[in-house]
Amino acid sequence: MAIDASALGVYAIPAIVFGLIAVSLMWFISYLKRYFMYLSGREMKYINYDIAILVYRYLKFILILLLLTVFLWLFRDTDYNFSYLWSLGSGLIGDLLTISIIIFLALLLSQITHRLMAYYKGELKSKPKHTANPKTVGLIEVMLRSFILLIALFLIIIVIIAMFGQSSSVLQATYDFFVINSSFLGLISGIIIIIYFADEIVRSVLEEMEKRPGRTFTPEMLATVRKGSRYGLWIIAWTIIIYLMLQMLHMDKIALLIFGIMLMIEGVFLAFIISTFAKAISAGMVIMNMNAYKSGENVRIGDVEGIVVEHNIFVTKIKDIRGRLLTIPNSEVITGTIRNYSRVNVYGASVKIRVPFDVPHGKVEELLIAAAKKSPGIASEPEPIVRALKIEGAGIIYEIVAYAKGYENEENIRSNIIYAIQNEFLTEGKEIEIF
Repeated sequence: MAIDASALGVYAIPAIVFGLIAVSLMWFISYLKRYFMYLSGREMKYINYDIAILVYRYLKFILILLLLTVFLWLFRDTDYNFSYLWSLGSGLIGDLLTISIIIFLALLLSQITHRLMAYYKGELKSKPKHTANPKTVGLIEVMLRSFILLIALFLIIIVIIAMFGQSSSVLQATYDFFVINSSFLGLISGIIIIIYFADEIVRSVLEEMEKRPGRTFTPEMLATVRKGSRYGLWIIAWTIIIYLMLQMLHMDKIALLIFGIMLMIEGVFLAFIISTFAKAISAGMVIMNMNAYKSGENVRIGDVEGIVVEHNIFVTKIKDIRGRLLTIPNSEVITGTIRNYSRVNVYGASVKIRVPFDVPHGKVEELLIAAAKKSPGIASEPEPIVRALKIEGAGIIYEIVAYAKGYENEENIRSNIIYAIQNEFLTEGKEIEIF
């Protein structure tokens, strides 16, 4: 089969040129990567790792977009399909490039603002002569970053409007957009300011609560409330902002649909949070009204035994005999059994054993009582009690109940009794099984 040399030449020259450009561009991109990785490792006022990587990725995107443009331009005369793609893409490349520049500048300015504010707060290695008030700097940072983001969104919308021919130029579209939607823009700015100050008020209240002596809420709980309130406020704010922006684009039905869906999701989430907090608070109030225990007392809650370190309206913290600090939600405490050993003079600790039939009952009782009396922590009164519970297998199940002092740990008491029983029966040469 003969090869059409003329047809091959039509594709060969653009392909060779494109290959050379692509190889050169890939080399240049690898060089940029090394350079920006070098910059990312340096500590400067305006540049850190995030900013350097952001610039590198944008330049990489622009170069790849340029490579794609060159590809379409080189092959535009080789085939009808390439010609169509070139005529379609050449009209959009400028607008897409404009949108990408807006996004890049918004992200870059946002990162630089954050970096600059961190510098004035004294959080970087290089510090200013006089650090600024963190609250004031935080306010300025939120306002500036929100303003940058909103301006970027508006500019992107304007470019899209101009792309679809709704205005004669981008400048005309910008002017029309801001004039027609001035009330919406003012409302959006007001919402951001109100939400920010509401967030600051919540933060100040929670900080004051944390400083109070004998506070009801732990720092972890206050941090959770703080994070939840911040996310909640800003989610509500952006729900309204998105709704208003869709209204500006005359997308009323879509705006109502999205607004309704977001409100429903937020309502379900809020209902879940409220029900969880209500359950925890009600359980904490019941426990406090019961006065079941207080800090420093030896308790057993369910399977957890130890000293109460802290308890509040949401959780109870216990330090067990292994030194572990265990946090139990009050909603679980209220459903279990609470034993407070510190509020009784003595309490019974029991151990069960199986003894073969050939050991007389009197001997079993003698050995068990002797073992209990030798165990540390056992009270002298009342006397230990020995009971035969049932016949099982090749022996009889016995139980000894020895009375410990109220402040002793039940696990330690049982352990001491078991050691003593084992020693007594081994001394007598009797085999037993301890439960």
